[in-house]
Amino acid sequence: MNKISIIVSGGVSLCTYEVGVLTSLYQLFLENGDVDFEVIGGSSAGAISTFLFSSSLFKGFNPYFMADMIIENTDIKNLVSKHDQFVLDFDNLIPSFEKIFKCENRCEYTYGDSDCKKARCRNFCKDKRCSKKKNEQIKMVFNVTTLEPILKDIQDKVFSKNFTLRTHNLSFVLDFKSCSEKKIYKLLKASASFPIFFAPVRYIFENDDLKEFSNFYKDDKIELDLTDGGVTQNLPLKIIFNNIRESEKIILIIPHPDDPSTIIENAKNKRKLNISDVIIKLLDSSFYQSYYSDLKLSFEFNRIEKKLFEIRNSLKSSFENLDLEEKKVVENFLNVSSLDLKNLDENLSTGKKIIQIDIISPQKPEEELAGEILNHFGGFFDKNLRYNDFLVGYFDGLKYCKNFGYDLKPLFDEKDLNKKIGNVNLKNLKNKKIIFILILKSFVSLLYPYRKNFLIIFLIFFFKSTIKFLEKFY
Repeated sequence: MNKISIIVSGGVSLCTYEVGVLTSLYQLFLENGDVDFEVIGGSSAGAISTFLFSSSLFKGFNPYFMADMIIENTDIKNLVSKHDQFVLDFDNLIPSFEKIFKCENRCEYTYGDSDCKKARCRNFCKDKRCSKKKNEQIKMVFNVTTLEPILKDIQDKVFSKNFTLRTHNLSFVLDFKSCSEKKIYKLLKASASFPIFFAPVRYIFENDDLKEFSNFYKDDKIELDLTDGGVTQNLPLKIIFNNIRESEKIILIIPHPDDPSTIIENAKNKRKLNISDVIIKLLDSSFYQSYYSDLKLSFEFNRIEKKLFEIRNSLKSSFENLDLEEKKVVENFLNVSSLDLKNLDENLSTGKKIIQIDIISPQKPEEELAGEILNHFGGFFDKNLRYNDFLVGYFDGLKYCKNFGYDLKPLFDEKDLNKKIGNVNLKNLKNKKIIFILILKSFVSLLYPYRKNFLIIFLIFFFKSTIKFLEKFY
């Protein structure tokens, strides 16, 4: 069986593109017995995509499940907070989250049979599970950022000295069997809590959560504030790579890849930097440096394992070409050295397979993805825009599958794709009132700590305007 692991990038409302790609891969899982998934993880919007895909595998949901969940629920109306201190929250989505765990309505047909093919559509399959095939061993990774530093003990290999360092990045490896619904929801919420707009999540750490960190953590009731995992690591490649045991391939889903021409053009432009530019550039450089380091690590593992593979084959081939007496001499030497040709694969190996790394991204995101407007927030404001981005991801996923010999029949109509979506602008958005509410609540959120001062300023302006108004009559 071909095992695959997946890493999903953050991308705000472009998570609909990610879920589109994952829907095509889930369809591949349902329709082909030789494809399965081992570890899937992400940060921010990628964590939401990770959860929907993992829950589909675990519960055996219908192939339209992810599309309905992401398109129907990620409207700004469902995200605008009812509280004053923050702009957005996930409170309105709790019923949908609980529905995922409680759904037990099984379809009467077996997936893939003639009756299933005749009846299968979004309306017929809605709220049903088609549990012909499930993966109860799936692991999911949520990456979060800790506002308070986490201590980590490391052993320096050169000087053999212990160090305790601080980090703000933390990844949780979860599964549906051993984790409670409450824990999954809390960490999912934390990973997707975009700073300033969403409140940080107060999380009580368990002993197992910090067992790989510092020996200083003796207390089992440490509480830390967690926020968006994309701040410190948008693509948690290293933690996923370290948890892979059988996968031969890692797929990176990135809805907005970097445009080389734009990077070069920006480098040519000379302009004065202000403080905000410097902060953004530092955060950007920090993220991409960590991403580069993780990729470099995985490529290095591949290089080492490939070299060890060649050495093992060379030793085995050389041994087979020896005569009987020479073989006895070699076997005696190996026995004295506590080695065995039968265990050569285990002794001369990193313990990991050579892993192919593929990337699925739109070719021209600025022309294909509607969610690109409003700095990747656009998809939250209109259902049609979310559906378009979902379809772009879904058909990109089908193309990827076809390149590897899996020609899947589309579950959705490609005619629904708006080929001129690149021309979408603010005027095309239907929920203009919601944009105004969002801007207003953003100001309320930012000014909340200073609300008393803000009210005083408001009163001063009110009195001044009143005096000017009265002066016209006196």
